[in-house]
Amino acid sequence: MTGKDTNSRTTVAVLGTKMDHLTDTVEDAVKEMKDQTKRTAEVEKCIAVLSVEYQNLDEKVDDLADQNKKYNIGTALGAGFAAVLATVLGILGMRN
Repeated sequence: MTGKDTNSRTTVAVLGTKMDHLTDTVEDAVKEMKDQTKRTAEVEKCIAVLSVEYQNLDEKVDDLADQNKKYNIGTALGAGFAAVLATVLGILGMRN
């Protein structure tokens, strides 16, 4: 009977060690999965924010283009008036 008891105890000891190792492995895997889930959630948040900002960026670019058109028209009108004024002053200066 001692041989069977020794074999049983050895088997239980080996299985206990293997179970401890398996438990540690599963706990590590669960921890890594939780970390990965957090990272995935953060990436999803970043994607959501970037997609909203990208849509807003299109609107901002369109607004900026409209604003630049207004500035260009204002600059052209100002340059036209300046040319007319310079011409008038030049003509008046030549007469004097």
